[in-house]
This record gives sequence, structure tokens and C-alpha cells, in this order.
Amino acid sequence: MWPKYFFNFVSYRFIMTFAFQVQQTVMGYLLFKLYGIELVLGYLGLVEALPKILLSLPAGYLVENSEKRKILRLITLVYMLLSSLMLLVYQISGNQNMGIMIFSMGFVIGVLSSFMPAASISTLSYIIKDHDIPRYSALSSNAWQLGSISGPIISGFIIDYLGFQFSFVLAMLCYGISFGLLSFIPKIIPQKISSLNIENSIRDIKAGLVFVKSNSVLLWAITLDLVAVLFGGCVALLPAFANKIYGIEGSGYGLLRAAEPLGAMMMMFYLSKYPIREQIGKKLLLAVGSFGFFNILFGLNHYYNVALVLLFLIGLSDAVSVVIRSTLLLVLTPEDMKSRVSSINQMFITSSNEIGAFESGMAAHFFGLQRSVVYGGMITMSLVILGWFKAKKLIDFQQYKQVL
Repeated sequence: MWPKYFFNFVSYRFIMTFAFQVQQTVMGYLLFKLYGIELVLGYLGLVEALPKILLSLPAGYLVENSEKRKILRLITLVYMLLSSLMLLVYQISGNQNMGIMIFSMGFVIGVLSSFMPAASISTLSYIIKDHDIPRYSALSSNAWQLGSISGPIISGFIIDYLGFQFSFVLAMLCYGISFGLLSFIPKIIPQKISSLNIENSIRDIKAGLVFVKSNSVLLWAITLDLVAVLFGGCVALLPAFANKIYGIEGSGYGLLRAAEPLGAMMMMFYLSKYPIREQIGKKLLLAVGSFGFFNILFGLNHYYNVALVLLFLIGLSDAVSVVIRSTLLLVLTPEDMKSRVSSINQMFITSSNEIGAFESGMAAHFFGLQRSVVYGGMITMSLVILGWFKAKKLIDFQQYKQVL
């Protein structure tokens, strides 16, 4: 039997992610249609990343000292208002002001995203018990992956047959449903409340950084994912691949964008039934190495159907590393530090998605679209080889029960 409130939480996470992916799919596709160069995709990533980097640590501190459901409600409401505003601008001026609107929206999304992971991880940690973390962490990630799959596919078909504006209507409605679902998730009162002042915030943020630095297993796990996402990801360039390499439009692009999270979801379903419980460190390194290898093959490929398979395999590999890292984050971190440490993870990992998008856009501009992906995969595999010989504590980390 599932833990109390867990179904409510994963339902919220699925619908929220679905709405977000519908929104992001349209933003990237429309932006590339407007300007036709990979560099704009990189600039969008940079605009989203900067507020994440600047705000993640203070956001973790604020979330840790706040009621979590209230934070999630505010974030969801603002996302819904953004979709409404995007729809209004499109209805009034068409494509004329959409470029400025998309970049402005990207900045606000970056601000919201600096708060979201800390509130979500704290909520999940409150709902599930320690011995259930490996299983339910995978199930929670599945809800996110399912939204990541279905959002781009449905958005792609809407773009082809109904138009951009209907994607924003769908996103707006789903954000509204997500807001309502939060009523069925319990209030989570902070375990430790500090006075919200500069002195306390600097002290608590520093304590979180010291904890991560002192824990070499967690530090290596974060570093591996950081480099993989920063250099090995090709998702940000998919609008360019769809247009320039495969010659496909909205629905084909939607399938392309959904292939990676589909692979991740399949792996996470497997891991929820058969959790990884032995040779944790070695399997993390192998997963990140596979991620880099399949990115290299994707960069060398010219065929749409093969690209779908490779993106699926990239998702399989990524899911293993995501589940291991998120589980390590939950089991290695004291309860009263989870928001801060998850924000450090957010600053280095989640924001690196957007920094990675900027790096990918720049690399594609200077080195070429496909070569940029190949080089990124090579860098990822190089770090894995280094970790295999240098990360002794990670290699020796065998079972979660060492710390549970």
C-alpha cells in the first residue's frame, strides 16, 4: 500500500510537469521558428539559468523556514498566470512580440525553478519513510517523466493541427488542476525555524555547502550529473535537429522531444520494482558513461528513426543516474538540511540544464550542430574515466543500508 498522501503528490507532480513541458515545447519551437539559429536556444537557456544560480541557495534557506505547500501553491499560480499572459500576447500581436515575451517568461521560470525542487523534495521526504526511499523516489521520478513524455507529444500535435495558442490554453488549465490538487497534500511546518535575516541565512547556507563538500559520495554524484547535463545533453538543440537534420515539423518534433523521457520512464518503472541496492557507486559511473556514449552516437547520426532510438537509450541511462543521485540526496542528508542541500543540488544540476542549453547553443554555433553534441559526450565520458580511478569512496559505496 502506498504511503498516505503519496498518490496526491505524484498526481500533482505529473500534471504540473505535463503543463510545464507543453509550455517549454512551444517556447523552444516557436523561438527557433522566429529566428532560425541555434544561438537563440542557448540564450533562452542562459536567461533561465541565471536566476536559478543566483537564487537557489537563498531559496533553499527560505523554503526550509517556510510552509512547503504554500510555496508550491504560489509557484503553480504564477506558472498559470504566465501561460495566460503568453496567450494574451499571442492573441493581440501574433508573432510580433513573442520573442521578447518568451525570453521574459524564461527569466520568470528561472526564478520559480529556484524554489520548486527544495519544496518538492522536502514534501516527498515528509511523506515517505526512510526504508521506502529507493522505491518511492523512482515512482515520484516516474510521475515527472510521464509528464515529460506526454507534454511534448500532445503539444506537438496541437501545434500541427490547432495552433500555438491552444497549447497555452492547455497548459493554463493543467496548472489550475495542479493548484487544486495541492489541497490534498498536507501542510509541512518547518522542523527548525530561524529568524529570516542575513546573518542566519549566510550561516545556514554555508553549513549546507560544507556538508556537501565534506561528503565525497554526494559530491561526486552531483559532479558527475553536473558535467553530464552541462556537456552531454542534446535536448536543447532538438528544435534545430528537427529542422536542419531530419526535416520534420511539430508532431515529429514532439515525438523527438518525448523519446528521452520515455526511455527514462521505462527505466524508472523497472527501478521502482527492482531498486538498485548493491554496487551503487559503480552503477552510477556506468550510467553516466552510457549517457555520454549514446550522446556521441546521436551527434553522429543522420536518421530520424535512429535518433528516436538513441534518445530513448539516453533516457534509460539518465534515469539510472537520476534515481541514484536523488536517493543519495535523501538518505545522506539530515532532515533539517534537506531543503538547503537540495538547493545546492539544484544550483549545480538543475540550473546546469539551462547553462548546458547555452553551452550547446554556443558550441553548435561555433563548431557545428552535430559536432557540438559529439564533443559534449566525449567530455562526459572523460570525467567518468577519471572518476573510476579517483572517486574511491563512490566506487566503494555498495548499499543504501550503509546509511539508512
